[in-house]
Amino acid sequence: MAKFNDTLICRDTKGKCRRVDISLDWSDDLHAYIIERSSGLLDGKQVVAPIIEIHKGKAKRTVTEQATLQYNSELKKYLDKGYKNIKDLDIENLTLEAAEEALPETNTDQNGSIKPMLCKVMDRTKTSQTDKQWLASYKHDGKI
Repeated sequence: MAKFNDTLICRDTKGKCRRVDISLDWSDDLHAYIIERSSGLLDGKQVVAPIIEIHKGKAKRTVTEQATLQYNSELKKYLDKGYKNIKDLDIENLTLEAAEEALPETNTDQNGSIKPMLCKVMDRTKTSQTDKQWLASYKHDGKI
């Protein structure tokens, strides 16, 4: 029986550390593999996502193969959003201080490239947001 467990962390747009716990395990009661996910602030309350049950394989795969592929797919979704696995960051004891030290200051994707920030309308933006240093493209009103 395959059993996986991963903890992912990232920094959100407000600079706070977020945490996601994702696990794959066999449930004798349901007679299926289950993927459990919970997310929230690192030092805050965790919100539990609905359980994903895998009862049978698809495309001539066994149930174990299907569960492993689906687990890896869910894990990749979080990694693509910029979450980092604590195993890759060499964090043994996950604390707020360790996460603050290991995570970059800006949001990055899985490869470490800085993720671009989407545009905001200046009329509806607080002045405290415009006082910061920003990266911008040379487009104006959608024209090059």
